[in-house]
Amino acid sequence: MAMRARTVEILIEKAKFDPPVALAVAEAIDNEMQVFQPVTVPVLDGRLTALSGELNGRMSTLGSELNARMTALSSELNARMDVLESRVNERMTALENRVNERMTALENRMNERMAALENRLSERVIALESWVKEQIASLESRMSTRFAELKAELVRWVFLVCIGQTTLLTGIMYFLLKHVPH
Repeated sequence: MAMRARTVEILIEKAKFDPPVALAVAEAIDNEMQVFQPVTVPVLDGRLTALSGELNGRMSTLGSELNARMTALSSELNARMDVLESRVNERMTALENRVNERMTALENRMNERMAALENRLSERVIALESWVKEQIASLESRMSTRFAELKAELVRWVFLVCIGQTTLLTGIMYFLLKHVPH
């Protein structure tokens, strides 16, 4: 009621309402205030506390559900990763085996080809050695014949030179003995 009296006074003094009009407006404001029920701080605090408790409960429930789902997903993911890892290991082992088989086959073929090549090279080297020996023997034979011919010719020339020297010295001695006074 104190509020109503103060409101009527404000309406009469400041708004210059007639007292019956000011009283009617104040009564209307008072009725609306009672119907409206304004929210006060304690009411808001009570509602916030209730909502906070409800939200905390829901968050806790959601956190538990999320943890449970994450744990389940983690377990499922780990199981799938284990299966995938075993499949990859199996495939890698199979691939390694195939590569090893191919490498062994290639190594065997390469060894066979190398052996065949060594055989052909050995045959060619033997044939070349034989040919070189024949050529050397032929060259030695020709050189022996040529050296024998050259030796015979040298002996002939030495003999001719010796005869020429002897003849020359005999001629010089004869000249000296006949023409040089003693």
